Amino acid sequence: MTSTEIRIPLTEIRVKFRSSTQRPITELDRLVMQAIAGGASSVEGLKPIFQLPERLLVECLVDLMEMALLALDTSGSGFRLTEYGVRSLDRDFKCFREQLDDTDEMTFLREDLAGRIAPGQVTRYDREKGDVQSLDIQGNVPHGEIERLLIRELKKNGKHLHSVESIVPTRDGISFKVVIENGGMSGLPNQWAHLKPQLLAEAERRTGISHVIPEHDRADVQDETLWIDASIATSDLLLSASAHESALVEAISQANSHLVVLSAHVSEAVLNKLKDPIKAAIERGVKVDVLWGLPSLEEGGESHAKTTKKWLQEIRKSLSSASGVGDNLTVSDAPLNSDAKVLVWDALDGSCHAIVGSYNWLYGLDAHYAERLGADIGVRLSDPRLVGNICTTLSGWINARGQHLNGIALRWRNIGRVLAQKESSALSDDSVTATKVRVIYDESHAGVLREGLVNASKRLLVSSHKLNRSSTGKPNSGGGKLDWLARRKEVPGFSCVLVAGRKPKVDTWTTEDQDRLELLVNGVGGSMHIGTGTHARVLIYDDVSVISGYNFLSTTHDKRQIGVMLRGKHIADALWAAFEPNPTSQLLISPNSV
Repeated sequence: MTSTEIRIPLTEIRVKFRSSTQRPITELDRLVMQAIAGGASSVEGLKPIFQLPERLLVECLVDLMEMALLALDTSGSGFRLTEYGVRSLDRDFKCFREQLDDTDEMTFLREDLAGRIAPGQVTRYDREKGDVQSLDIQGNVPHGEIERLLIRELKKNGKHLHSVESIVPTRDGISFKVVIENGGMSGLPNQWAHLKPQLLAEAERRTGISHVIPEHDRADVQDETLWIDASIATSDLLLSASAHESALVEAISQANSHLVVLSAHVSEAVLNKLKDPIKAAIERGVKVDVLWGLPSLEEGGESHAKTTKKWLQEIRKSLSSASGVGDNLTVSDAPLNSDAKVLVWDALDGSCHAIVGSYNWLYGLDAHYAERLGADIGVRLSDPRLVGNICTTLSGWINARGQHLNGIALRWRNIGRVLAQKESSALSDDSVTATKVRVIYDESHAGVLREGLVNASKRLLVSSHKLNRSSTGKPNSGGGKLDWLARRKEVPGFSCVLVAGRKPKVDTWTTEDQDRLELLVNGVGGSMHIGTGTHARVLIYDDVSVISGYNFLSTTHDKRQIGVMLRGKHIADALWAAFEPNPTSQLLISPNSV
């Protein structure tokens, strides 16, 4: 009898917050009160203005009455603002006093093998160090994910989250133990069932004994708590660089009160092209925040800080000083150490939208590949909980870098908190839009990649802008991102495709590296393509997809990342089709080449 003990290290995440049984004031509340002040005093009068389900409007009106901001008009004509409501609206709710509980604290646990946070209480852990390699994710805490879990726990007690005072990760030599024996596994908490395939593979590496995960368990390896049911259609996918360029122009023109653009890189040409649309937006009252992630595109090139500072000064100089709208534009003065590419804006109807993917919004596109499918890929999100998650996390990134920037970190945290507590519209019954979605961050991408390499049973596609030794590891000892392919066996009918936008640099890629890559890819009957002009970062395994700015096949240098993980066959099929062989694709490794 052979048993294997594996200890997985844990991180405690301590969260201090304030909550209340009374929900916080939202942007919808303010807009409804403004509409009532303007004469729309009934539900029927409000419906054509907001184009929202009647249920949501009624709930909003009832809540405003409970806060003493609205009252029924004694004439029976509908609703009216109370004196307190008029004063609160006039003063932008600065005089509105929220009845909050004292500061409270809640602790969450994150396993440091794949970086997942437990949604509930985990009691089986010890004050001992882990013995498996953990990701270097200390400090990389996704604020949006933490707040979503916090909101869920508070809802159980009928409370609403109002503010988060602090989020502090602490690694204190704690872990939990899993025992694998005779094909069985004990000690794995339900919240972390997704680790089962990786732990079985680790046990096989240590003992040489193969453990096969039961087929009926494969559907349960993903934790369900952080997934959101959302309607995502294939029309929400942006499959080319030109589609992203058009979406940016449309978002700037649609933005009603706030817009944030996060790009890893910037170029003077693109900034100048956006100058007039952004001026028009800030002149109509939109707060525009321009953020960039990395110091410069090329070592020794002009810094993005210099380029953006010059652009900001030019725009403010061109605006009338009497208008006072110059403060509506904020540009980061230092990099966020992020390779994420995100666009967030709100529309006139109160909805909020985000696009996440590979496109550098402020750097632009290569005209040669602008229309080519798969050159850049993104996904549009409209579910308030998903968008709120992203907004809160961006706020945490800004705070972590010590950038105050006119208080935009606090503003985006408040926007995210409000969105995260909204209910989404009713899901469509259409199977071609029903999708499970979650937002993933930072080095959690590496954990998801491992899940795909281990769990894929029908198809696997990995797309990355770059390819280097971090994907293959050392030629003799492995250890790269693709090393888990070596633990698979070739399966008839299984499709495996790897795509990189450029060849590895000659001075850092040896014959041994190439041999190692071929060994890994050929071992599963796969192929490796160099798709010149490909900037997309996508992972597909079976019917699960990840769309991100994360380079799956190259070094990431601990940069902050945002990606969207989707479960839906229609999405996976559409993405797979976008990577069909194209005229610029070069086959680096063919199936079963030797």
